[in-house]
Amino acid sequence: VQRMEKTQKYKSIEEFNKKGFLWSDIKTISQTTFSQYKEIDYITGKSIATEDALIKFNDSDKVYLSIGKENLLHIPTYQAFKSLALDFSKVQNKTPQERGKYKITLIVKGESEKVYVLDPNKKLIKHISSPEIFNSYPKNRWQDISQIQEKYLNMYEDAKLVKEENSPKVYLIEKNKKRHISSYDAFIKNKFDWNDIFTINKFESDSYVVGGSVE
Repeated sequence: VQRMEKTQKYKSIEEFNKKGFLWSDIKTISQTTFSQYKEIDYITGKSIATEDALIKFNDSDKVYLSIGKENLLHIPTYQAFKSLALDFSKVQNKTPQERGKYKITLIVKGESEKVYVLDPNKKLIKHISSPEIFNSYPKNRWQDISQIQEKYLNMYEDAKLVKEENSPKVYLIEKNKKRHISSYDAFIKNKFDWNDIFTINKFESDSYVVGGSVE
């Protein structure tokens, strides 16, 4: 469906009919014409990210993927940038003063219904396993979920190490179980990385089954 130079894909006949569209109004166009439109997610209504809009600000080395007109998705590593065959020559430089026009995307989904939260300063992504956990974070809003292509979702690494806010304890997450890493020595022995720790709230931490300690 075309809407203001954008296309919106419907995943079922029922969804199409529910919106009041008529099959008789469908027109066939060429792939060239179709590719001129930006696709938006049929659930969130937000543009699906494409690689032709790359942005960085002059006071930072971070490069972002533009989602729609105002949302930016951080490309977490140089390796991710290269693996996607993105072109540095297409990066648009913006002044620091222009940063206020944009919002950094922190809540995303791919092709499935799974919703993830991103760490804005790391290469980590974490699945939000229930609506209750999503709502337990005051800053989370369902309307802020941005759909991104799976290849962009794959830029990030699943967070396997977590800690609660205001607590020094670090846990390893395995199959919905949290295992306390018993000591600094245990952390080092298992070759964990302090930069791979994702901070969660107590409500989410309590949702995990307690497993055996990591020694």
